[in-house]
Amino acid sequence: MTANGTAGGSMNLIGGVLALLHKAGRLIRQIMLGGLFVVAAGIVAVATAFLGVLVASAALTLRFSGRKPVAAGKSQSAQSAGSSPVTLEARQTGEGWTVE
Repeated sequence: MTANGTAGGSMNLIGGVLALLHKAGRLIRQIMLGGLFVVAAGIVAVATAFLGVLVASAALTLRFSGRKPVAAGKSQSAQSAGSSPVTLEARQTGEGWTVE
């Protein structure tokens, strides 16, 4: 028998079977881990799509709810009271701009 165990016998057969089982176990673990990653990515994709549909439906609901949109810069109370918009004037001073 040599130093690397190449002699024949039942120990070589058992060692070969154990090595084969070890390699098969590693392959099965890798396949299961890869499948787990694919399933996790699928769950994330479905959840993202579901949230996108929810946001889109909320936006459409707000868009077509029947309320008049508030113009930019106007408050709801100023628009409902019918008052005219306030005009601000800006002038440049030595320290910067001042709005009056």
